[in-house]
Amino acid sequence: MRLKWIRTFRAPLVLILLGVFVAACGDEGSTMPDPDPDPVDPVFPSDFATSFTEVRDFRSGVPHPSFLRVYANSVGAADYTAGNYPLPEGTVLVKEIYNDPAGSDVFGWVVMQKREAGFSSGSGDWYWQEVDSDRTVLDDGSITNCIGCHNACTSTDWVCAEP
Repeated sequence: MRLKWIRTFRAPLVLILLGVFVAACGDEGSTMPDPDPDPVDPVFPSDFATSFTEVRDFRSGVPHPSFLRVYANSVGAADYTAGNYPLPEGTVLVKEIYNDPAGSDVFGWVVMQKREAGFSSGSGDWYWQEVDSDRTVLDDGSITNCIGCHNACTSTDWVCAEP
């Protein structure tokens, strides 16, 4: 009798067990972090110092460390310099940050990229990056520190470093 029961339900049991194993091995809904996530590239070219326009000269910068100068791409350079806000979608602003008053030791860059309307209403549709001197992106997206300070500059489209 016992063998008859096993023979009768063998196929359905095998299918059920197979389904359980497949479901357990699937990656859908997995909360395991990607052990080697793809790095994010800087949103500005490595030749920005010659391909962008310097829109704010070298001077002391607060709250960023030490000294900085600001560059803008061709999409937003004229509007930034003229104070025409909001800046157009596609504008990229690069704050080059230096460790020394001579402007010879680059610490890194803080970058703002204007995205499409609705991208992030809580940050004026700006995307931020913090990039170190070897062009490694340290942080990106809606960076809390950036938004916290730039929130005080909403009348100038979140741009605090005016020309």
